[in-house]
Amino acid sequence: MELLSGPIAAITLVVLWSFEAFLPGLAGPAAGMRQRMCHLALGLMNAAVSAVVAGLLLLADMWARGHGFGLFRAAEMPWWLEFLLALAILDVWHYACHVLAHQIPLLWRFHAVHHNADKLEATVAMRFHCFEIAFLGLLTIPVAVLFGIGIQEVAAYNLILLPVSLFHHSNVRLSPRVDRVLRLFIVTPRMHWLHHSRWQPETNSNYSSVFSVWDRIFGTFRSRKRAETVEIGLDGYEARDIETLRGMMTSPFGPAKSEYGERPDAAVLEPDDPLVVIELKKAETGAV
Repeated sequence: MELLSGPIAAITLVVLWSFEAFLPGLAGPAAGMRQRMCHLALGLMNAAVSAVVAGLLLLADMWARGHGFGLFRAAEMPWWLEFLLALAILDVWHYACHVLAHQIPLLWRFHAVHHNADKLEATVAMRFHCFEIAFLGLLTIPVAVLFGIGIQEVAAYNLILLPVSLFHHSNVRLSPRVDRVLRLFIVTPRMHWLHHSRWQPETNSNYSSVFSVWDRIFGTFRSRKRAETVEIGLDGYEARDIETLRGMMTSPFGPAKSEYGERPDAAVLEPDDPLVVIELKKAETGAV
């Protein structure tokens, strides 16, 4: 399954880049090829980090299997139920870690590398600092051991996460109606664009990685009828921090830089989801 991740990423990128060229969804200029190449280079670096973490996970999984350790193994569930529960637990764990990355200042320094991109396109899904990838991977190991989630289930989840993440970071125009239907199940571009907003209440919403249900369950879902008007990025960063690989790697160190933009006009904040609407006042007072 891990060997499939490269071809799947390549095929998904070719398809999404084609749609981004002919059906862009966001207002403003598109990201250039230089920016995309930086993201791909960062993705390759993170793949190397993930390979080391996977080796540690394999050792932990072998130990857990040898000792019969893990809640799933104790419950003796059917394999298909164990598989589905493993995917759900890994996804909600990603959600929880994502929330922590926004709320804990030290973690935010590194996660801001992902958010300070001022243009969204598919490869922004690879724009994560290596330290954040290592930290998230190491945190996942004890969770997998505790529940008895094997390395096969983790690999399967990552195989699902990769194309979904590329999709919801892409600058692809979908019909709002189609987007609303899709986001009942998975995270979509119009949903995730708001998570990259410069306005903090929107930045601190829509944390889900694959299955969109977590934002609805935990009250962090937000939508806009005019999602294409979202202003992407973070204030406080220089062009070299945003546009160069060196800047992405070094910007978390030194004085904190990230700043949030101003509240958009009320006219563009009207939600388009009939099921869940977060009160703007509550979001503002609860933001950190």
